[in-house]
Amino acid sequence: MTTPHLCVLDTCVASDVQAAGLWVAVSRLDIVFVIPQVVAVTEFRADDILAAQDAGILVDSLSDDEELCTAALVTTYRRPSSNDLAALALAKARGATLLTGDGPLRDAAIAESVPIHGVLWVLDQLVELAIVAPSRAAGALQSMLDDGSRLPSGECRRRLRSWRT
Repeated sequence: MTTPHLCVLDTCVASDVQAAGLWVAVSRLDIVFVIPQVVAVTEFRADDILAAQDAGILVDSLSDDEELCTAALVTTYRRPSSNDLAALALAKARGATLLTGDGPLRDAAIAESVPIHGVLWVLDQLVELAIVAPSRAAGALQSMLDDGSRLPSGECRRRLRSWRT
């Protein structure tokens, strides 16, 4: 599988990265990361978004066409939030990969033919490319879980065992 060149973060993935303190590490991947402005403004404290931007994460507003796409997605998919559907619209319009852990949003992305990954994939990339040590990845994953992230327990246990050795 090739590494995506552009990834759009939804609310849950951006929250996980924030909780784990990984903005700088994530920005070292050879990927452009974007958070929709609507997500940044409504879901995060200004200081947290500034930290992400200082690390090189882009915060971008939606174009008029992307806003129209969001409105259409809101009428089609009832379960994802409108903010997360804005992330899907941005990813779809820009040919990006959507980073999400939200089940209904993942289903909508699949239906819209938008490639998806989750935060565990991001952690795997950070370890595989030696941007963070496995022990740091384990600590980051534990921070995400402690912050209330609802990640697949079996996958998390497997990574924690592997990365803590």
